[in-house]
Amino acid sequence: MNKSFLHRAFLYRQRVFVRADLNVPIAENGSIKNDKRLRAILPTIAHIQKHGGKVILASHIGRPSGNGLDHHLSTRNLMSWFEEHGLEIEFERDLLAAQTNSYHNPQRIMLLENLRFFAGEKNYSIPFAELLSNVADIYVNDAFGTMHRNDTSVSLLPQLFLPQNRGWGLLVDLELEALEALHDSPKQPFMIVLGGAKIIDKVGLLSNFLAHHIPPAVIILGGKIALPFLAAGGSNLGASSPTDEEIILAQQILSQLGQTKLLLPVDFVVTTDLTQTNDIHTKSLTEVTSNDIIIDIGPQTVQLFAQSLVWAKTVFANGTMGINEAPHDSVGTEGVLRAIAAIDGLKVAGGGDAVAAIESLGLGNQMTFLSTGGGATLAYLGSENPWATVPGLKALGPAA
Repeated sequence: MNKSFLHRAFLYRQRVFVRADLNVPIAENGSIKNDKRLRAILPTIAHIQKHGGKVILASHIGRPSGNGLDHHLSTRNLMSWFEEHGLEIEFERDLLAAQTNSYHNPQRIMLLENLRFFAGEKNYSIPFAELLSNVADIYVNDAFGTMHRNDTSVSLLPQLFLPQNRGWGLLVDLELEALEALHDSPKQPFMIVLGGAKIIDKVGLLSNFLAHHIPPAVIILGGKIALPFLAAGGSNLGASSPTDEEIILAQQILSQLGQTKLLLPVDFVVTTDLTQTNDIHTKSLTEVTSNDIIIDIGPQTVQLFAQSLVWAKTVFANGTMGINEAPHDSVGTEGVLRAIAAIDGLKVAGGGDAVAAIESLGLGNQMTFLSTGGGATLAYLGSENPWATVPGLKALGPAA
């Protein structure tokens, strides 16, 4: 794929619709708790403005209930942040007015209202897409984290622009570069480290890599998604026993392993009451009883995983090893992430929980790339041909 659509596009005096991911946490007083996603869009904005384009900035924030205005989730709350960072910006709630006003003041960003305030955004609405398309001459998606969604602004709107007038931004450039290296040519030994709660979210990724011409050397599983694999092998997991459906999914993956080595937990941190911090114990896999609730991997498992990761040249990590909400159930996650950070090779992490844990531990600078996508990253890596299956990429057309 030829990268850098923006470097090829003619932007001078063009109105550029930028679908961004500005879904930041906003406090009750309107202040922004974490501005990482806002900072991430600045290079794309700067590039468009440098080349004479007018930025029409659009995003969703949160999940508004019903139709109507939720002031707490309005993109108007982002105005002061952009102004504080030296950008001229105006807010436009009326999309009909935006069609006329979008021609004014080329160096002033036009920020549209939260797209999810409009019913058409989640309904794959042609009329809503047409309304948005009239605001701009060029479409740019720089919100990789939404690429797996069928939202109108992601999967339908770009199709209303000519192929030469639709593409992706500089942030998505970085995503595609990092994920393509994993998807197409990971340097061996390649290891996948997965945690989290839902095995169904990871099945596509595991199946795709195991069928790949360069399958991973090792798959490391922690968190709740490891439990169906242990249960499939006959282990008793007490109160944390997985469902029959989860075990069936695990058996499907086990049947595909081939030469790939699977590492599973050998001990756990458990409790019999999630509300009690003094009822925390470490038990081997065979010691887990019917009353035990598994909340993290144990120290022997951390050591086992770390010893294997020493040999890795490529690692993809997603999810956490435990509940990861308190110190006693996040030790396993910290141990595994520190082992990954120490590797001399390509280290990519994706998904909100994993990235948040990496950043809280101060390990971000030791990772090669932190993907802004959770579901989008899994969808990309879980597809043989992402440009044909991931809605946001498919709508942009085949890779050039």
